[in-house]
Amino acid sequence: KLIDARFAVRRMYEAGELVEFEGRLYLDPARGDALALVLDGAKEALIDHTFDGLHIDDYFYPTQEERFDKATFAASGETSLERFRRNNINALVRGLYRVAKEVDERLLFGVSPAGNLGSVVQKYSADVYEWCSRRGYLDYILPQLYFGLEHGVCPFDAEAAKWAGIIKNPEVKL
Repeated sequence: KLIDARFAVRRMYEAGELVEFEGRLYLDPARGDALALVLDGAKEALIDHTFDGLHIDDYFYPTQEERFDKATFAASGETSLERFRRNNINALVRGLYRVAKEVDERLLFGVSPAGNLGSVVQKYSADVYEWCSRRGYLDYILPQLYFGLEHGVCPFDAEAAKWAGIIKNPEVKL
C-alpha cells in the first residue's frame, strides 16, 4: 500500500498538483486527493500496526502568502482566504479523528499546534478554538509550550492558562 501512496504522490507531482514553495513540495490541504491520501495513509497505518492513537504535529499551512494556494482558493468560490484555509485544516483534523475512531473507538487522536495561542489561528490556520469546543475533532490537544516562565512574550504559565481556557468540550483533554 505504501507503493500506492508513492505512485499517488508521483502522479500528483507530474500533474503539477503539488505546491512548490521555497524549494519544497507540499500537499495542498484544499485538494480532495491530497486529503484522501493523508487519511488513507493514516487508516492503513492504524489497521496494519498496533497503536494507542494517532497524533499530528503542525500539519498546517507553511506560509501566510497568498501564492501558496492561489489556484485552489480561486476555484473554491470562498471570499476569505483565512476562512478557506481554516476550513481545509478543520476538514483534515476532523477526517483524522474520524479515521481513528472508525478503526477502533478506543484510539486517541490529538494535535500539537504551536504554543503561542495568540498567533496559532492566524499564522497556521489551525482553528484550535473550534477543535477544543466541539465534538468530532480530537481527544486531546498538546500545544508546543516550549516557553520558560520568564519568557518576555509567552511565559509558560500564562500560555498554559490560555490553552486551558479554550477547552469548552469536556471530552477534550489538555
